[in-house]
Amino acid sequence: MKHSKFVILLSIFVVGFGYLFFSGYASLHPQSDNLPEYMIGRWVSEVSSRSSEDVSSPYYQLEFQKSGRLILSRTGEEKPLYNLVFQYEMTEDGQIAIDGRMAGLLHVSREGDDLLIQSDVFEDMDGRYAQKPTIAWGLVAGLLALGIYAVGSIRFRELLKAIRANASGFTRQPWSGKAIFIGLVLVGGIVFYLGWKISAPLWRHPALTMIRLPWDAVISIELSLLLILLIFRFVNRLLIKFGSNHCLSGKIAILASVLGLGMSLEGLFLGLVRLVVWVSVGSYPQ
Repeated sequence: MKHSKFVILLSIFVVGFGYLFFSGYASLHPQSDNLPEYMIGRWVSEVSSRSSEDVSSPYYQLEFQKSGRLILSRTGEEKPLYNLVFQYEMTEDGQIAIDGRMAGLLHVSREGDDLLIQSDVFEDMDGRYAQKPTIAWGLVAGLLALGIYAVGSIRFRELLKAIRANASGFTRQPWSGKAIFIGLVLVGGIVFYLGWKISAPLWRHPALTMIRLPWDAVISIELSLLLILLIFRFVNRLLIKFGSNHCLSGKIAILASVLGLGMSLEGLFLGLVRLVVWVSVGSYPQ
């Protein structure tokens, strides 16, 4: 039974990643040279590649969708923009009118395989843009959900049994042992807080925040849940192995797990907030 389950999950992963690869490859080869159709997809500015020494240089990512929606992200400045949503349409003179939180015109032309874009909305947006693969983030989220399902086969009954065994062992300990336990709880709280704080830059990294909304929120939640499940599996093994014998290595490993739990809950919280905001507003406040 376990073997067949593993084969099924592995097959789904192989097919899913294969589709991601070929769909991304296909997005780099537009079916039409007509500019309104050619520019459909994800484009990134080449500012960062030619100004690698200037970390303040803005880096833009634009995604034109067939539905007439433009999703814009910008990094490299004091106030980055993530998943800013506009509606766009071609004007009679060949320019692109955008409307959303800001309104204006984009002048887009083609040079080779790249786009040349000039904007009256963002002064630092002008430049050459190269096409990048369009990622099916919905499928990525689905594959992560399968990963959560696979890792989530933790035996919670064994975990609860180990916790109860340790709790009963604690009640039989002398007061000195209980004082040590209380001290560990306090240290664990501090370690949890440190994990929460130090993970903030990781969950706000452009690799996550520049994912197309709302999949940035969904994937953040899924990565957090995956990390939590891995921590639970690790703690389960620790409790079964060490039991109530609180050796130093066991304590250190459990504190490391608490640190990871704090880090994962930061991502879970941010993902849930973004998802609620997106459902309520349709975009993110900047």
